[in-house]
Amino acid sequence: MVSFLACLVFSRMIHQANCLLVGNSPLISTLYTDIEQLSVAFTSVSCTQCESLSAFKTLLPKCRPSLVIIDAAAEGFDIFAASTDLHKLVQVLITSVNPIDALKAYELGAVDFLLFPYTRQRLEKAVLRGLSACIGEYGVVFPEKLLIQSGRKIEVLNVRDIIYIEAYGTYSKFYLEGGKTLIVNGLIKQIEQVLPPSDFIRLHRSYIVNKAKITSFDYQKIYVGDKGIEVGITYAGKFKSYFEVNG
Repeated sequence: MVSFLACLVFSRMIHQANCLLVGNSPLISTLYTDIEQLSVAFTSVSCTQCESLSAFKTLLPKCRPSLVIIDAAAEGFDIFAASTDLHKLVQVLITSVNPIDALKAYELGAVDFLLFPYTRQRLEKAVLRGLSACIGEYGVVFPEKLLIQSGRKIEVLNVRDIIYIEAYGTYSKFYLEGGKTLIVNGLIKQIEQVLPPSDFIRLHRSYIVNKAKITSFDYQKIYVGDKGIEVGITYAGKFKSYFEVNG
């Protein structure tokens, strides 16, 4: 099993983030400190703070943050939330001491709502979600990277380098670009849970394939180069839909 903390330690190597906090309340000051402390075991995060929404609008184009955290108590927030499609430009997380502000977060299209007081685990989860990462028992996935356990090591894989994955008893075998293979802890159904579904498709109880690596296919098989993989009966309906869209 990959420990949550171990994956976060290794994620420092692959993810740099800039977090912009908006507001001048004690909550924002606390978040600033807590997030920078997360950088020890989380990821390389630098924080910037601006005290007002008007200052934020000026600062946003200049700093291009990975994640914006806005205090719902900031002056003018209600008007701002009602008139801004901020989520189209940047990932936004709303924080507040008032649970009713969760509705405002929804209206703004925020990726998460963080209620104060929060636990460290809840903060980690919120920031990971804001950075478009996916957490699972057997790995952590960033948009282009997968942290996965192989033996006693945490391997950092480029998602685009994974060709397909095969069930391998109580393990899973990764076939990678360059003819490399990797035996990974965890059943294939557990590995499936941490893979981005937009990039991978389960075709058989024993196989998951990177969609970008499919070179040809019909209703019975897909081919990755010379490798043919049968489509299992259980997965035929899902693949039929994929075939019709991409055929």
